[in-house]
Amino acid sequence: MPSLTIYRDRQYLTPESKALSLDFRHTYNAKMEAIMDFQKVKSFFMWCTILNGCLLVFSLIIAITGLDFVYSVHGKLFQIPRESLNETYYLFLGFYKIIWFVFNVVPYMALMIIGKKIASNK
Repeated sequence: MPSLTIYRDRQYLTPESKALSLDFRHTYNAKMEAIMDFQKVKSFFMWCTILNGCLLVFSLIIAITGLDFVYSVHGKLFQIPRESLNETYYLFLGFYKIIWFVFNVVPYMALMIIGKKIASNK
């Protein structure tokens, strides 16, 4: 009696080859979990912190030196008064700084603390 075939990804698989396919998938998942190790996560948060910090500093420089240019562009586009633009830009920078600190700096600092504890336990 012929074995039952299952159509998957344009291939006919027997039950035996399907079991091998599931075993391969398990091995593949284990390898993918090993790829995202602690050092890569720490490196990811380090670069996020650096890049977003640079963007924040760049925005602060623009706010200090080039707010007239920003107003000339946005004032024509949105018809908003100068005082309103100053307040909006100030709120944006404050919100961006809080978000940067909470989602970049704090996780990176936590990973550094965990890394020191892991290194001291070895």
